[in-house]
Amino acid sequence: MAEQAVVASAIDPRFDQALLAVMQQVKEGNADVLPLSALSRLASNSDKQLRVLDFLLAHGATVLTTNYLLSPDMPAVRIRPLVKPDSYDPQRNMKQLRGLSPTHAGLIKALRKQL
Repeated sequence: MAEQAVVASAIDPRFDQALLAVMQQVKEGNADVLPLSALSRLASNSDKQLRVLDFLLAHGATVLTTNYLLSPDMPAVRIRPLVKPDSYDPQRNMKQLRGLSPTHAGLIKALRKQL
């Protein structure tokens, strides 16, 4: 059976099944790091995005993007210049480590080894 993509309005406040599945994995302890090209990949609706981030952080997850590292105990941001996210090839810009904190860069390196 072919996988289906979720297509929804960018401002839709409802949670789709794919996002709920990710949140369930985090809740069950099956996912602790979520690599994303950008926070907008969680949701374009800012209220929805903040609700998802609050849930993920409350359940101990770390959200890792090209420019930001958000974890329950430490936020980090890339020192300028920021890198333009690439949602079609998120790993491409994760190779650029200049300007990242040692923790942020180390987490990216560890994830690259797993892939």
